[in-house]
Amino acid sequence: MNIMRTRINTARADRRLQRLCRQRGMSLVEIMVAMLISLFLLGGVIQIFLGSKQSYTVNEGMSRLQENARFAFDRINQDLSAGGYTGCNDSASTTIDGSLLVSNTLTINNTTAYDFANAIDGTNNGGLNGSDTLSIRRAVTATSVPLAGAMTNPWDPILLDSTHPNYAALQQWEIMALSDCYATAVFMITNDPATSGGVIQHAPGVVSPAGEPNTGQSNAGSLDPDGNTVHNLEFAFGSPEASVATSQQIATTTYSIITSDSGTGTSLAINGVELVEGVQDLQVEYGLDADGTPGVERYVEAGNAALTNLNQVASVRVTLQMAGLGNDGNIVQVGGQPLTKVFTQTFRLRNR
Repeated sequence: MNIMRTRINTARADRRLQRLCRQRGMSLVEIMVAMLISLFLLGGVIQIFLGSKQSYTVNEGMSRLQENARFAFDRINQDLSAGGYTGCNDSASTTIDGSLLVSNTLTINNTTAYDFANAIDGTNNGGLNGSDTLSIRRAVTATSVPLAGAMTNPWDPILLDSTHPNYAALQQWEIMALSDCYATAVFMITNDPATSGGVIQHAPGVVSPAGEPNTGQSNAGSLDPDGNTVHNLEFAFGSPEASVATSQQIATTTYSIITSDSGTGTSLAINGVELVEGVQDLQVEYGLDADGTPGVERYVEAGNAALTNLNQVASVRVTLQMAGLGNDGNIVQVGGQPLTKVFTQTFRLRNR
């Protein structure tokens, strides 16, 4: 009886083993179903990857856009906040009128760069792609050197403190502003300060040669009481304000839109040198304070008939259109449209 049962069990085991041996792989249908499921899963993974990559690209482009805008406005703010600064004298009262206050005794060869009678000016739609330009004039405080002795006549050489740390940075052909709390005169150095022992000459009609700073610029000439041609500052600085009279380098900074050096898009430039990539447009409006009461009545563009006196400008509104750039320097696309954003800031002119 036991032998019979053992044979039956062995037979059953053999049949199960035979069935297992016949199952040697997956059928074609099973393979196709598995491949289809894998394709669905792979497609989902690819979609997630592409979406994540696009989100990363957009976020990076937006971050660069905002960073560039912040940097551009910070740089503009530095210049506009100091626009018109020439010392303790009020730039709004500094006019070319032959009175006590003098702003410019240069021969004006380039109105935009050397018209220091106006702290700021610009053009409307005169730049690349219809953008504006903005020019800001100011003294550079880091170059301030005090007067060491009083002038006898307005056309005499200027004696500066040659022991002052800033004196070593002075160079021939630089444009300077000599200022106290009563007057300001703008002139060009015509001798070499490094070998003059503090004596600064401002001879008339001496032209800055090619390759030097302010090429082609010169000081204006006039006649002294004896009939000699001199460069008249119209005020003898240093007496009795010798303790406050200082000389500082003065410069014009012009903001404009130029074609990017990288060849992709446009950039914001300072005096023609690229500053910030991805800036597509610059628009400037000037806030007028024409009634004498502190506060801006309205904003106008350059060339507006109401903008007859730039010394009435109390604030400047600057608008920049920025583009988000990718690592390749091209503008990031969102839904087939370029990633752009417009920023506007208003800056108060402090030297009023």
